Amino acid sequence: MIDTRTLSYFARVAEARSISVAALDLGITQSALSQSIINLEDSIGVQLFERSRSGMVPTEAGRRLLAHARNILTSLEQAEIDIRDTDTNPSGRVHIGIAIGFAPVLTAPLIAEVKRRYPRLLLSITEAATGQISDMLTSGAIEIGVSIFPQRQKYVEAIEISHDSYAFCGRADQIDALNLEIMHPAQLGDHPMIMMSESNMQRRLVEDLAQRHGCTLNILAEIDSAYGMKRAMLAGLGFSVFPTLALEPEHSTGGIKMLPLGGGGLERSIQVATLGHSLGQRRIKLVRDTIVDLSRNGFAMSRKLPEIQEG
Repeated sequence: MIDTRTLSYFARVAEARSISVAALDLGITQSALSQSIINLEDSIGVQLFERSRSGMVPTEAGRRLLAHARNILTSLEQAEIDIRDTDTNPSGRVHIGIAIGFAPVLTAPLIAEVKRRYPRLLLSITEAATGQISDMLTSGAIEIGVSIFPQRQKYVEAIEISHDSYAFCGRADQIDALNLEIMHPAQLGDHPMIMMSESNMQRRLVEDLAQRHGCTLNILAEIDSAYGMKRAMLAGLGFSVFPTLALEPEHSTGGIKMLPLGGGGLERSIQVATLGHSLGQRRIKLVRDTIVDLSRNGFAMSRKLPEIQEG
């Protein structure tokens, strides 16, 4: 039987991929931590790490145990919180992953609303590529995922919170100079494009659309940050294809303009997803329900955010 202390030691080493870093974080000696890992591997009869110059890299068995360890340690932490807290004043940390292209819409309104409703809850928010959110959710790295989930997954409960289309976009004066009412996918290759990396589902959707119309994108730069992409466009460095809702603050103030995509265009459905069993933890359900409520109000606070200024 693995005790919780050993499990927490293992999880920290797996996350840090370093005995020395993990030992410093945990406040124990490197030799004691190293021996704890060796004893754990001996007790279960499985190698959990590959020892190499790049550090302590979890094996397949190690990655599986890490997913269980995160769930167990989070559940124990929450058990203490649930015992201490009353129903009217929940506390604790909720780990949320939000797709990069949707984070500008949701992050600020969510923080503000959770602070108003549940002042003792702490949100830990990570922006990630759409393709990574699902893996983070099922591995236990996050408890709530907000992203595109193209396929229904076992044990995952998802609710649609937004549906919008993609548009060709850039700095207002550069869009005006094109003198176009619509951007046909076959014309995308004629312009320098600022896109997210190839692992991002949004990037793959745009590339597939262009290829169906005999076009290859002219990628100027890859930026896995909605903020960074907007800054690059406002600096006049290039164009992009972005969900319309995520561009609304900059579009409403005139900094960035959008052209609809022709050729059938692209649409997206954003969902908030949790593992079904995690909804038994009240703090997770409350934050999930808050996200759903915000969607019904059109994420109103996002409309009040100031435009990102160039420079």
